Amino acid sequence: MTTRINACIRFLRAMVWRWVACVAVGLLPVAALAIEFNSTGGTTAANGLRVVIDPNTQIQVRRLNNSGQVYEPNSLPPSANLDNGVYLRANGQLYGPSHFRLAARTSYNTQTISATTPANPAVSGVQQTATSTLAVTNGPQVSIVWKYTTPLDFLIAEVQVVIPSGFAVSAANPVRYSHAFDTFLGGSDQGCGVTFVDTNGKRVIGTYPPPLGVCTSTTTIPAGVTIVESFRERSGLAFSAYCANDWNSFWDANDTCSVNKAAAMNNLVSNTLRDTGIGVQYQFIAPGTYTFSYDFVVGSPTVPPYDHLEIRHDGMGTLCPEPVQVLACLVSTLPCPAASIVSTGTLTGQVTTTPAVPAVSKTPSTFTVGSGNSIQTVTLQASGSGGVVLGSTGLSTIPLNGTRCFNTMTGTESCALVFAGTPCVGGYDCLETGAVYNNVIAAGTGRNPLNTKLSGTAFNLDVMAVLADGTPALTYTATSGVTVELFNVPTTVPASCSAYTGPIASRNITFATADLGRKALPTPITMPTAHRNVICRVTDTNVTPTLYACSSDRFAIRPQSLDITTASQTNTGLTGTPKAVAGSNFDLSASSGVTGGYTGTPAIDQTKVVDHNNATIQAGTLTGAFGAATGVAATGSSFRYTDVGNIQFQANAVVDTVFAAIDDAAGDCVAGSSSNTLAGGKYGCIIGSNASARMGRWYPSHYSFSGSLTPACMAGSFTYMDQDALAVNLVVKAHASTGGTASATDPVVSRLVSGFTGRASVTFSGDNASSPVAITRLVNPAFPVMPSNTLWNQGQVSIADSFAFSKLTTPDGPYDSFRIQAAVTDADGSTLIGPTTATGTTRIRYGQLRVGNAYGSELLPLPIPVEARYWNGSAYVLNTLDSCTAFAASAIQMGSYTENLNNCETQLSPTSSQTLAAGRLSSLQLSKPGKGNSGSVLLTLNVAATPVASATTCVSATATPATAANMPWFGTNPAARATFGKYRSPLIYLRENY
Repeated sequence: MTTRINACIRFLRAMVWRWVACVAVGLLPVAALAIEFNSTGGTTAANGLRVVIDPNTQIQVRRLNNSGQVYEPNSLPPSANLDNGVYLRANGQLYGPSHFRLAARTSYNTQTISATTPANPAVSGVQQTATSTLAVTNGPQVSIVWKYTTPLDFLIAEVQVVIPSGFAVSAANPVRYSHAFDTFLGGSDQGCGVTFVDTNGKRVIGTYPPPLGVCTSTTTIPAGVTIVESFRERSGLAFSAYCANDWNSFWDANDTCSVNKAAAMNNLVSNTLRDTGIGVQYQFIAPGTYTFSYDFVVGSPTVPPYDHLEIRHDGMGTLCPEPVQVLACLVSTLPCPAASIVSTGTLTGQVTTTPAVPAVSKTPSTFTVGSGNSIQTVTLQASGSGGVVLGSTGLSTIPLNGTRCFNTMTGTESCALVFAGTPCVGGYDCLETGAVYNNVIAAGTGRNPLNTKLSGTAFNLDVMAVLADGTPALTYTATSGVTVELFNVPTTVPASCSAYTGPIASRNITFATADLGRKALPTPITMPTAHRNVICRVTDTNVTPTLYACSSDRFAIRPQSLDITTASQTNTGLTGTPKAVAGSNFDLSASSGVTGGYTGTPAIDQTKVVDHNNATIQAGTLTGAFGAATGVAATGSSFRYTDVGNIQFQANAVVDTVFAAIDDAAGDCVAGSSSNTLAGGKYGCIIGSNASARMGRWYPSHYSFSGSLTPACMAGSFTYMDQDALAVNLVVKAHASTGGTASATDPVVSRLVSGFTGRASVTFSGDNASSPVAITRLVNPAFPVMPSNTLWNQGQVSIADSFAFSKLTTPDGPYDSFRIQAAVTDADGSTLIGPTTATGTTRIRYGQLRVGNAYGSELLPLPIPVEARYWNGSAYVLNTLDSCTAFAASAIQMGSYTENLNNCETQLSPTSSQTLAAGRLSSLQLSKPGKGNSGSVLLTLNVAATPVASATTCVSATATPATAANMPWFGTNPAARATFGKYRSPLIYLRENY
């Protein structure tokens, strides 16, 4: 019954409006108050939807063959025969467009719609917008921004609902926003309901004509369906309620899906084929501002893969190439967040500029973004000045929200770009003549190297005119107005290139077409001054405002060399004046040869300073430092040379390794080199010195003596004459001054050797208690002839050896206070200083060894006395200080036996080496020969260094070769006879008788 009633209603409505069918399809005029999107579309699958919207929110959509997709299909708004619109139910009252089933509804107090922007005809990929304003006096206010992008299959509604404070609204009395359509499904008034949540998490509620006339699913769209009319959630709030049911159920007051009933729609989705309509609701229960958006889809419900195409620009350009960036964005945020820039798939298209004048070329003509390149730079080249609007065309995929532009300078959304009539040059760089140009702007880092230059040597530079992107300005020409200047970079670097003042050199250059943007200076630059840190600046007054561009690199202009001189030590020889004490202060000057600007601090390389023998001076003998140069030369007045003679600075003995540090660190000069000859276009980084004249002369400040005598017998502090064991250690040192009181700990002059003609004479002499003793008595080796100036070596005269104090033919001495004194004679007047000029004393004695005769019984051992004696000036006396002399019994030769005593019937003991004590040896004895072995034996102590051939001794029962005591300083071998069975004096026997 219901179906028949509905059919009747349809028939009556059709009769009322039959005149509409008599008008050619597509030729109905649009009312003056209605707006239109894509006015030339709706005829093919490629040109999208043609949408007409009335201020009262009635909509008609034309698609494919210009057929209406909303009932009544032949009607355009405003029309009472169109069953659709936005309704607002507030405080029991329904507001919205007229409808024959809604007699109780009230028109909005305000209902307007703005003009279409941009105006028709629409361009593919460009989004058009219009804004509806719906208002209830003292009640809810509604703003709907309608958006359509050709050739997409949906209309976007971005809604803001404002419920003022104090308006009657609550959970029991809600405000509802409803949007409903009587669908027509491409010519079919029969459809099936469907709802599902798509891959973006958004709900879709709609209807579709089933391919076989039977509804098969309410949650999926069957295969083969080419048209679906639906609502689709977009952003903000989700649908509060929805329906896909009979068309009239949305306008009947008590129906389940009615926009006018007290209760909300009941989420009914029809599962049988019927004359369908669709609707959605948003419910509000408190005052406030609510924003949300949704789509009305007519055709494929597929969502475009990205939100918008984005063109980024700075809003202004010149006649130079102007880069803009093109990207695809997944979200509506502008500028697009980096994480939302499309980096998959492939999207192509062309950037457009309108109007046609000025003409603007685009490179590349077709951009490509996606997996291969997420952001594409398109370079615009304007033919002249003027303003254009950026856009796009020919997009391979149409975005959800069309093409949008972002002005990076103002941070606002704008597609307006103004080209100024400024000549095509964006900057300049200075670089080495002929060097390969590096685009440092494109790289974001790097430089065009400028190498070290030499003062007084001409050099040239190339100047490169560049575009804003750093590429060469190949077409730039300038007949004047371009100036190249060199500036010293101060410690505080200017904040801008234009702030440099006081150029040190300047040239004017011009650019012709044949130069292709690169030009060498018209004349080379020769700088008589030196500069640590130089920057090149190009000023172009042809550009407004004046263009200032500084070089991407800096460089040094260094002196060619240093000349080393002295004002005080000008003596080039080893005699005469001027002269100076070694270690005294003297001056040096390192002149740079420039007229100014040299502020370096050179340093001495001592390995390249030689002495008067052309030998490298010893490390540490030359001290002092140059102060910082004040423009021309670096000087120092506290240099000290702690050696003698003169010195010469060889080439590069004085160097400045820091002045050109700005180039050294960058590799723009040859590291470690002072060469003034180009190698690979580079000079050495170092300022080296030329070889100087010889300078000097220096002589020792003073001398010191140290010495010692070590006797052979330390226990008795004496040495026997001819005993080669007197250790002599004598040192005379030449000293440099430390500037204070002369001291033996002052620096020792290191090079007082042959070749220095001013060597002092040194004399060593003997002394005993203030009486001279000939130093020539020291022999083996012979003591050097005194005085002597040939013994100097490494700054000192040194004698360290063991000597023998020679015996005379007749005994002399003793010298119990013997010492050696030192004296120095220096033609320059330097003297020997204390604390002493002599060694300590020791004893020298003329020695003799004595073996005494012995008598005794053959039945008893016989002691053999041995004594060491010395000449006391009148006789030999016991040397009680001798506790050092030692010998073995085997050094005593035994022979000339008499009477009954035969070889080795008596033996010497002990057989080990025995040492005298206080001048005597009391332990030596002969063993008893026994009864019947009376007689004597001759004992001879061999003090020589070698044994006597065939001489024997008895240290056991068998005769063995006698050894030598190796004590030749005792002279003659002492001998004695040992007698057994006889007594040294007659015995007196006394007998008393009683």
